[in-house]
Amino acid sequence: MRVAEALVRLLEELSVEYIFGIPGVHTLPIYDALRDSSKIKHVLARHEAGAAGMADGYARASGRPGVCLLAAGPGATNALTAVSNAYLDSQPLVVLAGGIKTTTWGRGGIHEYDQLSIFRPVTKLSVRPHSPSEVLDTVTNAFESSMNGRKRPVFVELPFDYLLAETTYIRGEIGEKPVLSPSREEVEEAFRLISRARKILIILGGGVVSSEATREASILAHLLHAPVCTTIMGKGAFDESDPQFVGQLFTEESISCASEADLVVALGCRFSERSTGAWRLRMKELIHVDIDSSELGRNYKPTLAVNADVKTFLEALLVLLNSRISEIRTDKEWYKKYARQQEGANYCVSSGVLTASAVVSEVLRLAPDDTVFSVDTGYSFWHTVTRVRTREPRRYLCSAGNSAMGFALPAAIGAKLARPDKNVIAFVGDGSFLMSSQELATAVELNIDLTVVVLNDSGYGSIRDYQEQSFGGRLIACEYRSPEIEMIAKAYGAKSATAKTREEVNEFVEEALRKGGVNVLDVRITPAERVLPDFLTSTYRK
Repeated sequence: MRVAEALVRLLEELSVEYIFGIPGVHTLPIYDALRDSSKIKHVLARHEAGAAGMADGYARASGRPGVCLLAAGPGATNALTAVSNAYLDSQPLVVLAGGIKTTTWGRGGIHEYDQLSIFRPVTKLSVRPHSPSEVLDTVTNAFESSMNGRKRPVFVELPFDYLLAETTYIRGEIGEKPVLSPSREEVEEAFRLISRARKILIILGGGVVSSEATREASILAHLLHAPVCTTIMGKGAFDESDPQFVGQLFTEESISCASEADLVVALGCRFSERSTGAWRLRMKELIHVDIDSSELGRNYKPTLAVNADVKTFLEALLVLLNSRISEIRTDKEWYKKYARQQEGANYCVSSGVLTASAVVSEVLRLAPDDTVFSVDTGYSFWHTVTRVRTREPRRYLCSAGNSAMGFALPAAIGAKLARPDKNVIAFVGDGSFLMSSQELATAVELNIDLTVVVLNDSGYGSIRDYQEQSFGGRLIACEYRSPEIEMIAKAYGAKSATAKTREEVNEFVEEALRKGGVNVLDVRITPAERVLPDFLTSTYRK
């Protein structure tokens, strides 16, 4: 048995469902072995950024590692932005890439450069096995590493000659997942701080979702009668229809709530620029719990820092709280002051052209409650992040840390494969659509149900907004002649239409959700509607 064949067998035993990739000469031994696999489906992307983006979307929607297989050299580097999206948002990916023959190292072989160093800054681990006999253990360790502790991508380079070497298949054992637990003293100190506070705000980040601690977080909030807000990656960690939900952390309501609180309990968040409204939070006392010790105290100095798995911490804290609940003195009515109101939309401006907020509101009205939304940056993000009400995690996918254009379509495809039972809707701008539109061919080939709504303002809307608000309206390189997106989508085999009215949006989306298939709606919107919050435009002012 060759190493490539043993590798595919290992991936089968690791319960890999899909591998996203594009073949290259250095990965052909793996592809040859995949041809005989009845358990793993290969998804042929049209660009390596799409392959890694689909793997990322699969991971975000399922919580399991997404796997992509990349050609050596340009195939690998094409995926770099998508891998960095997963890295910054703490998503588990296993990135397998071809490598040149070890016998040609240093001789100028095709695709020869230091892939490990290129990927090291955006992965948890970037490795190459030292010999053919180490390939299986290296890949096994990659899966472990991607899921243990803070979930993040792992990059593995597999030299061509290693894949052709003979081996005996011995499955590397997956070790028991280590759990980082809080000390008894840390839990008791957390209880002491909570018991003396009257007004407590709870902030939930992506670490709550990652550790599967949403149930425990909800119990804590209701025990303490505490208002709850979430970071961008924490969206869905708390039921947004719950009266105790305040909103996204960057909103004015959340900023005010944090300032008034006697104590803030922050779980699994890193207090990033966008999530905090450019670090406008002011807190009297802070309990910060995170599995990554480097995040504790990085942006805000905590009263109590706990380096632990969020779920394990909450389980221990809830035991103590329930046994001493009579000592809790929180204000049971305070959360009502910050209860979230449903955000409205302006349906058109004076020209009569639809606004992005109107389109988003109309689609949300039609979409089933359990829909998975994949959204791109710019208009798509800012008009959905506070309007989409999620009741559970992994229903709102976005490039939060990287804010990368072209994210939504590949991620939506991966999400649909991970959750075939759910409706998946992607919101993209016309600029973002043009960066990954080729993956429509992949979606059509997969015969999946997917609805893509293009918010088309013939330009880069958020850049225009920055220039108007922060650079005195001196516009440059933010407008262009948009191609006929309807025709592009149809050329790839999707059903498509162009909409200019609310009724046309309604008709197309209703039919798309009813009949299924790959559907692309090009909605012409006004560029006059502001999209960016003031804290961003004031931060990047000339």
